[in-house]
Amino acid sequence: MLYKVLTDKGGQHIGIDDFVSFSYIEESEDGQVISRSEDFDDRPALMFRERSRFKGDLFAALGLLGEGDEGVFRIKHSIYKVKVHQVITRGKLDDRSFSNKIEELRAAENIKARDREASRVADFVAANQVREGTVAGLQYKVLKEGAGKKALPGDTIEVNYTASYLGGKVFETTDSQVAKKAEIYNPLLPYKPMAVTISGGTHLSGFEQAMLLFPKGTEALLVIPSALAYGVAGKGAILPYTPIACTISISDIKFQRNDD
Repeated sequence: MLYKVLTDKGGQHIGIDDFVSFSYIEESEDGQVISRSEDFDDRPALMFRERSRFKGDLFAALGLLGEGDEGVFRIKHSIYKVKVHQVITRGKLDDRSFSNKIEELRAAENIKARDREASRVADFVAANQVREGTVAGLQYKVLKEGAGKKALPGDTIEVNYTASYLGGKVFETTDSQVAKKAEIYNPLLPYKPMAVTISGGTHLSGFEQAMLLFPKGTEALLVIPSALAYGVAGKGAILPYTPIACTISISDIKFQRNDD
């Protein structure tokens, strides 16, 4: 592994089992961005420094840095630009104390994300010229007009969709080609329009609300705030207070009412 430390604060280097907050950009040898921590969220990446899985991997790179340090590392065929924000040293801390410090860091990052969410959504909306929305907070831009009747609660909507973080990283889709490009393809998934039946009620998600806004044939970009998505708890890899972008294409609506 070739590397260069750009900023050295002179502190203790990150040890095995330490918990670290850092941001990174991964580039190809010709300077093309492959991935970055901000693709997922604007929060730093949080992880334990594990023992290296191969010589000169990212865990080894982190071991050459301390809190506040920055460095550039060549790992296999990629260039990583890394900045370390905070380190929780395992040291002689008992398990409970160590876990408490980690949870305090996670909570602090979530609060920062909560406070930044409105401005992040506003920036995304402005950049993508999204001008329509609902009272509940869903914002949208129609990319292709549909025709016919809109669905009501009880009807079944067949829809293709691609959901991503505002930074652009796709995390879920019904399109197999999009999934392969985003490196999230799962051969066990059907990759076909999803059937959605809206039961009604007052607590619909942003995605569910959108199903009742558009007729068959509509294509639209949705901007869904966290309150209408995965909320304060998040889900799996999706962190609390994460707004999402979602493109949808309504392929069919099966109506339950007989008023044609």
